[in-house]
Amino acid sequence: QNKDDPKKGLAESLKWMNKAVNARVLTPQPFPPDYLGMLGKFTAEGVPLPHHIFLCVSGKPEDSGAADEALEFIRELRATRRPPVKNGPVVPINIVAFNHELAREPEQLEFFKELAGEHGSIMFDTSQDDLRALDMMLKSVATKTKQLAKLNKKLDKLEDLSEQCDADRQLLQMQLALQKLLDSDYEVVNWALTVEQPVEKPPET
Repeated sequence: QNKDDPKKGLAESLKWMNKAVNARVLTPQPFPPDYLGMLGKFTAEGVPLPHHIFLCVSGKPEDSGAADEALEFIRELRATRRPPVKNGPVVPINIVAFNHELAREPEQLEFFKELAGEHGSIMFDTSQDDLRALDMMLKSVATKTKQLAKLNKKLDKLEDLSEQCDADRQLLQMQLALQKLLDSDYEVVNWALTVEQPVEKPPET
C-alpha cells in the first residue's frame, strides 16, 4: 500500500482484509490453532524472516505440550537466526488478545509475553466491555431525559407566582423597616422613663 496516500492505503488494506479474512479462508483452519505450524510457515529455511508478526488471539494452546513446543521453537529461532534488518530484533510478535480476562491469568500472560519477545508487545482489546458499558450509560441517560421531560411538563402546569413573590418581598421589607422603627421608638421611650427627673413642688407663699 502507498504510505504517502492514506486514502489509497486504507482502500488497499480493506481490499486485502476482505480477501484474507472471510469464511472460506477461515473455515478450514484448525482449532485450536497450531502455533508451531504457523511459526514454521513464516520462518522456514530459505524463507526471509518477517520483520514483524501480528497475532490476534483468544488464549494460549490448551495443550501445555503444544505451548511449550511453540515457546522452545521461538527461543531457538531468535538465538540462531540472523535478523532481517541489521541490528534489528528477530521475529518480534505484536499480539492483540480479544479476551481481556487473560490479563488476570498469570500462565496465559507469561506465555504471550515470552512469545512476543523483548521487542514485541501484547495488548488487550476491551472494546466489547467498553461498548457494553457505553450502552448502559446511554440507557441511563435516556431514562434521566424522560424523567426531566416529565418534570418540565409539571413545571409548565404550575402557576406563575413571580409577581406575587415580588409583592410579598416588598411587603416583608416594609414590615422589617416598621419593626426597626418601633424598636428605636421603644428604646427612646424606655431611656426617657429611666432618666426622668422628679418635678419639684413650687414653694408655698
